[in-house]
Amino acid sequence: MPQNQPKPVEAWHHDRLVEVYRVLESGVHGLTPDVAQARLKTYGPNELPQPKSLSAAALFLRQFASTLIVILLVAAFLALALEETMDALVILLAVMVNACVGYVQERKAEQALAELRRFVQYFARVVRDGTEQQVKVEELVPGDVVVLKAGDLVPADARLV
Repeated sequence: MPQNQPKPVEAWHHDRLVEVYRVLESGVHGLTPDVAQARLKTYGPNELPQPKSLSAAALFLRQFASTLIVILLVAAFLALALEETMDALVILLAVMVNACVGYVQERKAEQALAELRRFVQYFARVVRDGTEQQVKVEELVPGDVVVLKAGDLVPADARLV
């Protein structure tokens, strides 16, 4: 494990490469699998926090947050005030149908996105023990030497060498 505390993010680009390797206890040969595994336990997986899923009630209430819906609700209450009950009911029915359809669509989209996250896995090429190998992006740790080739996505915060 690195004995020194990592520097603030904005400072890494100022240091010479040998200093970065020294602080991260890494080098051109990368980390050993044992060190990488220990750092994975210490720092956790290389992934962004997942946004919290809204409760069913919050998701349903969010359907009423658009300007057009607010205007329709105001129109419905004005119609009620003018004793145009049938017009008010038709407007309220349209708003409720819209809210129900929007809720169902958003819930299905959330579920589809969750399924995609479960099945889609990204890999990165790293140097470990002097050999280039592929690991899951979630298994990248501080000190890993990542190999990038044309067209690759950058799998983590990194200093380019």
